[in-house]
Amino acid sequence: MSISIKVFTSPNAKVNHHRMGAQHFMGIEWIQPGSSLENEILWQKAREYAQKHSIKQWLLDRSRVSVYIPHTTWMHKSWLPSLLEVEYIPNKFGIIMADHLFCQLLLNETKAIFESDKAYQIGLFQAKNQSRDWLLNAEVPREKKVLLAS
Repeated sequence: MSISIKVFTSPNAKVNHHRMGAQHFMGIEWIQPGSSLENEILWQKAREYAQKHSIKQWLLDRSRVSVYIPHTTWMHKSWLPSLLEVEYIPNKFGIIMADHLFCQLLLNETKAIFESDKAYQIGLFQAKNQSRDWLLNAEVPREKKVLLAS
């Protein structure tokens, strides 16, 4: 069972706190693509909420997600230079950092999507270098959805 709490709303997006069992994660759901600056502002709101409520895991919304990579993680923003140089962030490209159990739950939940939509790609790896290589080699046109979990 999952619970979603709306934290903050802007004209282009809303910040949500999701709980799925014992897993907590913050997400930004985009109504339409927003600017890089708006993305940073919204993630600042999400960070403040997460710190206030002691949510330590940084995970992204599983539906329409923006890209956010905390500076303290192994996958720093420098891994995505071409994506971050664009004026608008494609809202169908998402990175999810999760533990193994959450990855299994995510796979089960989205299996039907993968079977019906061949443009939807997913990579689940336990080793950081495997997931990094998968992301760097992925061909990601704007219409594709990519979820990467590590």
